[in-house]
Amino acid sequence: MPDPAAPTPNRRRETLLLILVAVLGIGGILALQLSRKDPVTSQADRGMVQSANNNTNRESGAGEAIQRVPGNLIRENEQPEAGRPFLFEMANFSQGAVYELDLGDGARKAFNDQGTLKHTYAKPGPYTVTLYAQFEGEEVKLQSVQKVVAQTVQVEKKITPIIDF
Repeated sequence: MPDPAAPTPNRRRETLLLILVAVLGIGGILALQLSRKDPVTSQADRGMVQSANNNTNRESGAGEAIQRVPGNLIRENEQPEAGRPFLFEMANFSQGAVYELDLGDGARKAFNDQGTLKHTYAKPGPYTVTLYAQFEGEEVKLQSVQKVVAQTVQVEKKITPIIDF
């Protein structure tokens, strides 16, 4: 009676094929790693938002040193007038993030896809405007600016009597 543990020609062939497939697979992986043009640590391989740890108990904006989402307000030196719409605009913003503006008067609004937002302040006075970005479940404070809302200038038109001679 033949020994079942003894190698047969079919078992030898299967074992050799298995070893050959494993060697080719490892060789393919090595070839792919060696053919990379950029190092693994290049900026292209990194996400837009990076986090050193996954601690979810952080306050909003606490991770600013390790997170980077682009975006900033433009026209920050222009001052709005009370009762008139003011256009806030952004530069360097990313299409993947949601940007919101805390307007300092209790309102918080999101920017549209073109990076603009209109708001009308009801009363004159100083307001702190803060820009926030939300991406992949995290929120980061990007910028705060001071806006002084001016009183709307009312131009009174004097009606003069018409004198006809």
